[in-house]
Amino acid sequence: MKRKLLFLVAILFLHKQSSAQSESRLLIDSINQPALYMEIDMSESDVKDGIEDYFDSLHIEKEKGKGFILKKSLPYMEFKRAKVDYLEDDALDFYFKVDTKKQKGQDLASIYIAVTKGYKNFITPDSRNWNDFKDFADYLRTNILERYRIRLSVTELSKSLDKQRKKLADVLKQKVELETGINTDSTKVVSLQEQLNKLRSEKN
Repeated sequence: MKRKLLFLVAILFLHKQSSAQSESRLLIDSINQPALYMEIDMSESDVKDGIEDYFDSLHIEKEKGKGFILKKSLPYMEFKRAKVDYLEDDALDFYFKVDTKKQKGQDLASIYIAVTKGYKNFITPDSRNWNDFKDFADYLRTNILERYRIRLSVTELSKSLDKQRKKLADVLKQKVELETGINTDSTKVVSLQEQLNKLRSEKN
């Protein structure tokens, strides 16, 4: 029984690993180039920001567009001459196409990645560093973007905590003001009550 359970767990684990990414194609300058495809439960904008944040940490800026006078926006994210994790031996050009995958429940982000060394020398499944490319893609999905997601959550929670602390400070300030007002008014009531009793006694 234990062996059967372990076997099923192993199959599920391998299936999860194998389905995490798949071979695909990405249209770059009118040519379908070899690429990897994967999905992640993050928004399209957060994935794009996370990818850009990673390359910023490597001091690689995203290409703004093509053209000398009027820059034409690119249909993908492009980063040139980058040395990344798992592919550190080569300075490579990276292409990312990120879209929103609609589904029931929370939407996913779909990510296509293509990598080239030099002009149109794309990494293919037959390349010696294809497995390194796959390792990088998996690292991007499970580590780099996950770290970015956590940082976003920390930032959002910190903002929320700041708002709550400010609200609490305002409530405490209001509490002090109310307590002071209550004490002042109570003292006045006692004083007025004494005056009233005194006037009543004088009448008698």
